Amino acid sequence: MMVHGTVLLLTVLGFLLLALTHTRGSLQHRLSLFWLKGLFWLGWLLLSVALTVAIGFWGSAQGATLWAGYLSAGAGLVFLCRVVTNRYS
Repeated sequence: MMVHGTVLLLTVLGFLLLALTHTRGSLQHRLSLFWLKGLFWLGWLLLSVALTVAIGFWGSAQGATLWAGYLSAGAGLVFLCRVVTNRYS
């Protein structure tokens, strides 16, 4: 059960960082291009670490399948959170 939470947390954080680097607004004005690229690659690193954890714990076929499911759940969660924060801010 702990591995499920770890993989989900890593995918949500990875997608959150990727989403933050693609925003148009005050964040891009406050952060330099160097930091935005760093956050972008850190997001991809977190997604690949989530894949490594999933494959290491469940094996290649089941781990990749579960990772893809958590990838979808993480992307949906970040998308919904961004919609809600944009709507009410």
